[in-house]
Amino acid sequence: MSEESDLKDELLKKKVNKISYITMFGIVQFLILSLIAMLVYPGSHKDDLYTDGYIFNLNKFSDLGAWETYSGESNLISFIIFNLGMIIVGISLIPYVVFSAKYFIKQDMSPVLVRIGEFFGIIACLGFIGVGLTPRDLSDLIYNLHKVAEYAAFLSIFVMSLIYMIFIYKDSDYPKKYAIIYAICVVFQFIYLFIVFDILKVSNEIDAIAQKIVVYFQLMVFLIQAIGILHLDKD
Repeated sequence: MSEESDLKDELLKKKVNKISYITMFGIVQFLILSLIAMLVYPGSHKDDLYTDGYIFNLNKFSDLGAWETYSGESNLISFIIFNLGMIIVGISLIPYVVFSAKYFIKQDMSPVLVRIGEFFGIIACLGFIGVGLTPRDLSDLIYNLHKVAEYAAFLSIFVMSLIYMIFIYKDSDYPKKYAIIYAICVVFQFIYLFIVFDILKVSNEIDAIAQKIVVYFQLMVFLIQAIGILHLDKD
């Protein structure tokens, strides 16, 4: 019986490790590909058609995934690199969301809240994929779908993060440092939602900077969580 239990534990550990590595790969590849896309972006942004290269505090992520720049120049290389990275990261985060839900169920968290968190987590992942599949400048229909995917991703990931933050805080086996990291991210997400839905009117520069802070911070939170899962039994 003991050998059977040990075998199950070993298989579970391998599964958890695989999920963690998939999540880490997805995040790291996006961080790398998005930076490469910035380096090869030809130039121009919403407020100025004649700038050279990607300007971190003025260009948004959607500029990287556009077929053409605002000035009409081809953006093929950045288009391929960024959208591919976005699709991959969306797919790679689904196993993390599903695993987290199963983990919290086993920790006797509210099944209803767990399922709500899982649902919004998957919607967020599909939103990331949707952003990568709907470059904003191909047609009016595609642009509308792009905005829907963007709204779904930011709103859903906020709801999921809020619920998971509460679960991690309540879980006695989970180091509280992870809940604190999640809490900081949730605050940033909440503030940025006001910008995304045009409730808070800001300049293009503030919008571009805030977007990157939220997206990169959120991905770093997932990366830290994925690494933490590998060492959960050691913390």
